[in-house]
Amino acid sequence: MAGYPAPGEMASLLDSLKDELHPRAREIVRGLLDVGEHRLAIEHLCELVGEDEITLDATAYRRLMAVASGLGLDERYTRIVPVPPGFAPDVK
Repeated sequence: MAGYPAPGEMASLLDSLKDELHPRAREIVRGLLDVGEHRLAIEHLCELVGEDEITLDATAYRRLMAVASGLGLDERYTRIVPVPPGFAPDVK
């Protein structure tokens, strides 16, 4: 499927957020990824980031949005993720 993020990219993204997420939250998302529930894992990750009001750096935010887009996540998940201060989206 074109544009679908590789499982390794999703795991790498999760690893990059290890300092921002509670260990149990990471464990749940990792478990979902491990059993192939990629979409559910990233939906849950977006919910965690949004509910805990975690401010990601621009790189992590951009990666999360790219993975979410590649999975075709509904906007209700991406909208709850706080936009980093001063974030400028890529202009094409």
